[in-house]
Amino acid sequence: LPRVQRVASGTSPSSTTWDRDASLVNLRRMASISDLLCGNADPPPVKRILDATTGSKLTEELIDATLLLNRDALTRLDDTAFEKGVRVVLRRDYAKAVKAANKVAVISGGGSGHEPAHAGFVGEGLLTGAVCGDVFASPSAKAVLAAIVACSSPKAGCLLVVKNYTGDRLNFGIAAELAASRHGIPVETVYVADDVALPPRRQE
Repeated sequence: LPRVQRVASGTSPSSTTWDRDASLVNLRRMASISDLLCGNADPPPVKRILDATTGSKLTEELIDATLLLNRDALTRLDDTAFEKGVRVVLRRDYAKAVKAANKVAVISGGGSGHEPAHAGFVGEGLLTGAVCGDVFASPSAKAVLAAIVACSSPKAGCLLVVKNYTGDRLNFGIAAELAASRHGIPVETVYVADDVALPPRRQE
């Protein structure tokens, strides 16, 4: 927390100050864990993240933290769109390096809670943008369409990288059709591995 506050305020603490603060934080954390294990303290409250309101707020906090730590490389669509559930993380230079340069935009996304996916893969040579849904929920077709229109040129088009998950396939597919029919943006879609960790199937 002290580190985040200093980054947000634009100050640059010395390594000695940071080391001392980090040591104090670690000592307090160890003391708290010791009290908890010895029964001298009540367990911390469990934060619910699966209801819609809290889940949405958590998603926004995760994205804000990612943008704060990568302010020179990443940006997002305007705050008005963000408040309406259109959570799109983009390369900061997408307008010049991709859209104006008539290069193919590469977009992926999916439910949040898998960080650093999907925003963690946005950058030069990787994704142009990532569309972030609520926790374990696919982003809406509206959000995906907003990402396509924002960073794709009608000349070069867009490539959607979609996980083999029902909600993602449905909403990304609808967005691709709308981008082509309403905005004249050619879109190709590639489906990759399932968005779930499953053990290998047993051999009969």
